[in-house]
Amino acid sequence: MESTMMELKKKVSTGIHGQIHTKVIQRRLDGSIDFYRDWSDYKKGFGNVSGEYWLGNDNIFNILNGKSYSLRFDVQDWSGEWRYAQYKIFKLADESKGYEITLDGYTGNAGDAMLGSLKYLTDTRFSTKDHDNDDMPTAKCTDHTNGGWWYQGLPGRWCTKVNPNGRYFGDASTTSTPLSKVNGGFSAYQNVQSHYILLAAAFFTGYR
Repeated sequence: MESTMMELKKKVSTGIHGQIHTKVIQRRLDGSIDFYRDWSDYKKGFGNVSGEYWLGNDNIFNILNGKSYSLRFDVQDWSGEWRYAQYKIFKLADESKGYEITLDGYTGNAGDAMLGSLKYLTDTRFSTKDHDNDDMPTAKCTDHTNGGWWYQGLPGRWCTKVNPNGRYFGDASTTSTPLSKVNGGFSAYQNVQSHYILLAAAFFTGYR
């Protein structure tokens, strides 16, 4: 696991003029940590930095507050192929506003699952199993996705097309709900083997 992380950091630095500050805010590797948690856990963070973890919404907000960061997803499928999705603009509101997310400026080869042509998840508040902030009128997205995330759930739309904090299946199974993947570059609803979500202090292009 540690060698994988060192390799990732090395790749992130490739092709960049000077040093760039990055921070991994989420990591999934093997399903060893349960991500179907309550608001308090997602607020303060959970897991192990040497394995799987979520950094914590308060911590992410404090890192972003008053600074310019991009958001990047790095995902690996079960054949070992890596892809990425990056957003040049990433902003997060504080807890009083439900950690509302703002995204823009997609680049990558994993597919634009966070935004798409309809800007799916921008201006969406965070939801957990005990904090329902989605727009689904008759149910909770978290009941279907088994994780905490920015879920939309407007009538006629998906709760989300990317669910990296959802249930970890441990294989390449396909299901009726989008779980543990960045959708678009890979085949629809394919579960990925591992992924990282990073903040970067300046925008940079993909390395693959």
